[in-house]
Formats: sequence, C-alpha cells, structure tokens
Amino acid sequence: MAINFTSSEYKLILWSFDYIRDNFDITTDQLPDILVKFWTVPDFLTRLQCENKGVQIFIFMFIVRMNRWPEEEMEEFIKSFQFSQLFYCFQVILAAISYSREKNIPIPPFPIFDLEKYSLPGLCEEGQLLEYYELITRN
Repeated sequence: MAINFTSSEYKLILWSFDYIRDNFDITTDQLPDILVKFWTVPDFLTRLQCENKGVQIFIFMFIVRMNRWPEEEMEEFIKSFQFSQLFYCFQVILAAISYSREKNIPIPPFPIFDLEKYSLPGLCEEGQLLEYYELITRN
C-alpha cells in the first residue's frame, strides 16, 4: 500500500509514533486534541465509513504493531475483516472523544491503544456514536 504524505503530515506521523510508543498505557481522556483530530478519518461522523487508506490507517497499523502483533502475520491481518472492524472501532472512539469534548459530555476513560479491550459490535447506525463508544470500551 503506497501512501504519500505532506511534510506536515510526516511530522505529525513521527510525533504520533513517538507519542504512542511513550504513552502506550494512556486513556482516552489523556489524548491530546491535535492527535484526536489528526487520527480521525475526515467526515467520519457524517459518513460513518472508513476507508483503508490515508494517514489514519497508517497510524492504526502502528498501534496494531505495538500490540505485539507478529510481523509475519501483519500483511494478512491488515486485509482481514477483523482489522477493518478494529479500525472502525478506533474511529468510533476518536469521534466520540471529539464529540464529547466539543459538547462537554463526560465519557468514561478507556485505554485507547489496548486493542484486546475493544469489543467488536456490528457496524453502527447513525446517531449511536456514544452508545457504541460505551459498548466498545466496556471492560
């Protein structure tokens, strides 16, 4: 998968990698707004769709790798439905963080990089963002 990045995206990608590596155990309430925005698929709230391309998928692949996913299995896993579901859940979490911060709605913190804690619901319907956040982040 070939992805071209702008110089500003490249800088934010490097900062993202450092941030993820240095703060792997953080919860959603600690994630900086700039990273929430950078990692969120544009127009996700209005389209509720994810495409497996762009900077957001690149960041998510790093998160998957940091979850100790075996490197030799990564290429096949990235093509799987489970990867797409996890990426979608990650986007729901990011969108819920943005929405809750914008509307000043408290949501329970969740370890955002711990993919094993993600519950995998079916694809969500419009208007159920916070309910799916709670479902995904349920311990």
